Amino acid sequence: MDEAGVKCIPEHTGFKANCLHPDVIEVSFYEFLDVNGPIGDEEPIHEVYRYIAYRRLARWFFAPSEQEGLTTSSVMRCGSHSPEISV
Repeated sequence: MDEAGVKCIPEHTGFKANCLHPDVIEVSFYEFLDVNGPIGDEEPIHEVYRYIAYRRLARWFFAPSEQEGLTTSSVMRCGSHSPEISV
C-alpha cells in the first residue's frame, strides 16, 4: 500500500475504481444474478449492492499482489456508498 503513496485503502484509486464505481457494481450485480438467481422482493437492493462491494473489496484486496493494510475505514466506505448506487 505504501508503494502507491497511500496509507488507507479508501485513498487508493484502485479501491474507488473497483469497489465504488456504479458501473462496476452494476456489472457485478448482473454476475451475482447469473450465479444466485433473482433476488426476492423482501431483500433491499442497497444491501445487495453493499454485499457486492464487500466481495469486490475482498477479491481486490486479497489478489495475488498481497496488498496490505485492510482497515475498517475501507469496509465502512463500501457500506456508506452502496445506497447511492442505483441500477
